[in-house]
Amino acid sequence: GGSCPELPLIDSYARAGTDLFLLDTVADGGRIGSTGRSSAEWAVMDVVSRTTVPFLLAGGITPQSTADYPRVVRQPAFRGVDVDTAARDTDGRICAHAVDDLVRAWRNDPQEAHV
Repeated sequence: GGSCPELPLIDSYARAGTDLFLLDTVADGGRIGSTGRSSAEWAVMDVVSRTTVPFLLAGGITPQSTADYPRVVRQPAFRGVDVDTAARDTDGRICAHAVDDLVRAWRNDPQEAHV
């Protein structure tokens, strides 16, 4: 819904030594991970604008979704994406072609996008 229940704790996590945040979306019922649900860019920016701690973006990540996050990927703390579903084939196995497509789409320098 665009809210981050842990937002008030971001500074505390940073002071405690967190070296990376994983920003993911919680699905209906509280399920986290492999939900295929993504957050709006404004919601992600609301979190990352409050810290300098590096972060990974997760939640419904596909090669095409890079276009939904132009401001996010330009953040100095952006370290990449966390994916599961989009890296798998129809049988649920990790697929080299799918991974290559993800790397090519999300890598800052397309010339280096070879897995």
